[in-house]
Amino acid sequence: MPELSRSPDDYDEPIAYAHAQALNAQHDRDRDTFAIGAGDSVDQIEVQYAVEPAPGWHASGITDDVAGAIEDIVEYRDGARLITRTVTYGPWRYLTPEEIESL
Repeated sequence: MPELSRSPDDYDEPIAYAHAQALNAQHDRDRDTFAIGAGDSVDQIEVQYAVEPAPGWHASGITDDVAGAIEDIVEYRDGARLITRTVTYGPWRYLTPEEIESL
């Protein structure tokens, strides 16, 4: 397969550019050794803290520092609560053309 243009200026829409680059990656012999954002090949776990401004509201002030989240509580209404979540990041991989087509 011929290589598709790698210039975003050659595409009308960002999704068309992403699709072309996914096709390029699918046919790239080095794709298993390089990926945008490549880093550790193992999962990384991060604990994040945030403030729920009022019961049932969306999280605000998301941070990895509990002290920063606690300081943000005073800016919200009565009932604001400190919340936490654990985020697991896996290794980077290329999106397949099929995954992009299904968007």
